Amino acid sequence: MGNRYPWNRRYGYNGYLIEKKGTRIFFPGDTAFTDQFRKLSETGPVDLAFMPIGAYSPDHLRWAHCTPEEAWAMFRDTGAKWLAPIHWDTFVLSAEPLEEPMERLMQAAGQEEGRIVFRKHGDTFMLPEGSREKTDSEALNR
Repeated sequence: MGNRYPWNRRYGYNGYLIEKKGTRIFFPGDTAFTDQFRKLSETGPVDLAFMPIGAYSPDHLRWAHCTPEEAWAMFRDTGAKWLAPIHWDTFVLSAEPLEEPMERLMQAAGQEEGRIVFRKHGDTFMLPEGSREKTDSEALNR
């Protein structure tokens, strides 16, 4: 259930690390900024991390949501190769403009923007076998 409802803050957050045949995918769900994802990198390589990048404005939403810059920092903390952004540009979640989260994420990534696998709705991505050794251009199918 997670820490979703204001009348009951006793629930924790749920995140999932899914592993099959050596491929590891991380789904943190809704999350505010935390340094806890550093521990994930200590458990072995992560191939793909889904990271929430929207619903951070106004600031009172930040107890449960992160900014795109914080999402990038947490992604880096996981040690994952690829980032799949979630919670952006589908419908109005909060006060930030729909396109802002992706723009800010791309700025935060800088020269590493090739690690962001979805940039618009309809983009596809397929993890190649041995994805940690492949280059960006070999894995992206846009």
